[in-house]
Amino acid sequence: MKHSRLRIQQLLNVAPVLILAATLFISCQKKTAEKVDFLLDWKAGPEYAGYIIAKELGFYRDAGLDVTLTEGNGANEAAQLIAGGKYKIGVSSAAAVVLINDKGQNVKSCAIVFGKSPTSIYSLKEKNITKPQDLIHKKLGTLYQSSSYLEYEAMMQLLGLSVKDVKEVGISWGVEPVLNGDVDAAMGYTQNQPNLVRLQGKEVSEILVDSFGLKIYSSVIAVNPEFLAAHRAVAQKVVAASLKGWKYALEHPAETESIVLASYAAMEKGFVHLSLKSTLALIDQSVTPLGFQSMDRWEATAKMLLDQKLITKPASLPDIVDNSAFKK
Repeated sequence: MKHSRLRIQQLLNVAPVLILAATLFISCQKKTAEKVDFLLDWKAGPEYAGYIIAKELGFYRDAGLDVTLTEGNGANEAAQLIAGGKYKIGVSSAAAVVLINDKGQNVKSCAIVFGKSPTSIYSLKEKNITKPQDLIHKKLGTLYQSSSYLEYEAMMQLLGLSVKDVKEVGISWGVEPVLNGDVDAAMGYTQNQPNLVRLQGKEVSEILVDSFGLKIYSSVIAVNPEFLAAHRAVAQKVVAASLKGWKYALEHPAETESIVLASYAAMEKGFVHLSLKSTLALIDQSVTPLGFQSMDRWEATAKMLLDQKLITKPASLPDIVDNSAFKK
C-alpha cells in the first residue's frame, strides 16, 4: 500500500511537467506552421470542394500549413493578383494564366484541377437544343465579357459553324432569360446556372464545349514565380494537400457535400448536391493523374487564345507549366 501511494505521488509530481511539455510542443507546432493565404477565383462553394476538404479535414495542417481560403472576383483578377505578388498561390484558369503571361506578367501553373472546361450552353429540355448545330437561328443569351463566350466561339469554329448565324442576346449571369423564354438557350457554367434551373423543377439540356471537340484546361493552381523559386517546398505542400482534398471529394462525395454545407450554411442543400456532382465531373483522370499537366492540352488552350487573337504570339508553355510537384 505504501509503495502504491509513493508511486501515485511520483506520478502526480511529474504530471505538471508532462502537461507543460505537451503544451510547449503544441505551441511550437502552431508557431512553425507556414501561413498561406490561398486565393480562390470566385465565391467559396462546391466548385472549391477539394480546398474546403483539405482545410476542414486538416490536410493542410498535417502538412505544416496554416491556410486561409480567400474569396476572389474572377480568374483574370486572380491571375493578376498572383502575378503582382499580393497573393502567392491560388486558383485561376488556364486561359487567364496564358493571357497574363502574354502581357508580360509571369504566373506559373503548378497543377490542373479541372481537366475539362465547365462552359455550358444550357436550355429547357423542351427547346430540343442538344448540339451546337441546333443553335443556328436561335436566340442565345450571351456573356460577352466571359471566357465562356470565347470558348463558345472556338467550339463553333472547330465545327465549321458561324456565330453570325446565331441570334446573340446580351444577358447577365442570372437564369431568368431562360426561365422566362426571353432566349432559347444561354451561356453559363455547368456547375452553376443549369443547376439553378433544375432547382426550379425544370428539365435541362446542356451543350458542353468539351463534348464537342474543345479539349482545353480550365481550373488550375497558379503560383507567383518568385514565391515558387524561394519557397518551392511550401508551394508543393499546398499543391499536395489540395489534391489530397480533391481526391477525398471524388471518393467521398456525400461526406464532402455535408462538409461544404456545414462550412457555408447559407447555401441551399439542393444546389450544393447538384453543383458538387457537376464539379467532380470536370476532373479528368483519363489521360493523366489528378493534378498532372499534359502539354498537349495546354497547347490546345493556348492555340484557342491565339486563334481568337487574344494573345499576341504563341505562348511559351515551358515558362508557364511547372510539374515539379509530381517529380520524385
